[in-house]
Amino acid sequence: MNLSEIRKVLLFVAHHDDETIGAGATIKKLTTAGVKVQVVFATDGSTGVDHTKDFENKIVSTRISESKKVAKMLGIKRTHNWGEKCQELKYSSRLLHEAIKIIRRERPDLIITHTLEEKHIDHQELSKIVTQAAWKSSEDILPNLGPPFRVNHVWGFEVVDVLSKVDFTVDVSRHFQYKIAAMNVYESQHNVVSGINRFMEGLAKVRGFDIGKKFGESFVNISIQTPEVLR
Repeated sequence: MNLSEIRKVLLFVAHHDDETIGAGATIKKLTTAGVKVQVVFATDGSTGVDHTKDFENKIVSTRISESKKVAKMLGIKRTHNWGEKCQELKYSSRLLHEAIKIIRRERPDLIITHTLEEKHIDHQELSKIVTQAAWKSSEDILPNLGPPFRVNHVWGFEVVDVLSKVDFTVDVSRHFQYKIAAMNVYESQHNVVSGINRFMEGLAKVRGFDIGKKFGESFVNISIQTPEVLR
C-alpha cells in the first residue's frame, strides 16, 4: 500500500499516549501528506498514576488535555474518548457496536490498533474488539450502525512490546522528532513508563536499519479478512 492510496486513517488505542508510542511518527508523516487521521481512546487512563502521585487527583482530565495537545502537534483531525475504566476494558457487544459505528461513519482506508502480542489486558481486549469490528463492518447486518463498509487494511503497532514479526515498516526519519516531542507532552506518564523515550528511539533505529533508513516504525497485518488482490 502506497501513501497515495490512503486518505483516512483511524487509530483505536487503549490509553492516552499509546498512539504516540506506537505510531507517532507515522501519524505525523500521514497528516503532513494530507491524510485525515482520527484517534479513539478506549479508556479513561485513570490508573496511570506514578508513585509521586503528582497527578493523582486529576489524572483523567490531565491525560485528555495532554492528548489534545498531542493531536494538534501531530495533525490529528479528531479524537474520541470512550471513557472505559482503565485496567478493566473488556470485549463486549456494546463496544463492538461502538467500533463498528465509528468505522462505518468514518470509512477509513487503514485502521491501526493493538495486537494480541501485547501484555496489557486493555491492549489485548481492544485488539479483539477492533479486529472483529473491522470484519463485521463489511457485513450487511446491524443497519442501525450505518451502511456496510469494508476496511481493506488493519495494522497492529508496537507499544512497548516488540512484535515477533513485522509486515510493514514506514520510513519516519524526517518525522521521528515529532514523536519524541509528542511523548514529552505526556508528562504525566514519564514516570509510569520510565525510559520510554530511550525505548522509542532504540526501536526506531532498529526498524530503520531493517529498511536502510535512520528511523522506522513497524506494523503487522492483523486483518482477519482475506485481502483482495489484482483489482
